[in-house]
Amino acid sequence: MNIKVTVNDAQLQRRLAQIRAGGTSAKRAAAETAAEVIRGELEIRAPKATGEGAESIEWTSKGKAGHADIGQQDKWYLRYHEKGTSKMPPHPFVEEAVDAVSDEAAHKAGLAYLEDVGL
Repeated sequence: MNIKVTVNDAQLQRRLAQIRAGGTSAKRAAAETAAEVIRGELEIRAPKATGEGAESIEWTSKGKAGHADIGQQDKWYLRYHEKGTSKMPPHPFVEEAVDAVSDEAAHKAGLAYLEDVGL
């Protein structure tokens, strides 16, 4: 007994071509989506004596696709809250924030990637 299966993979080939063509923008969309989720949680957890430090947390996406930098751009003193000093104990918030939303950020990044490539 012989069984012959024929698959028309033209649609699959078109989808794979879309993924290859849209790779750079899709990676950027995924990175930016994840960065925004993490930035939001960092803002919530950052020390808020005046609120300026928390409000200064932002992300930038430059250069390589799929890469975003998240951090406080002009409030350098937040690192002292995170790591502590000789006179102040650390009050870490960055690692806790990333841990809290890493699954959500990864999920939303995946959805953004798929949406960008049209899947």
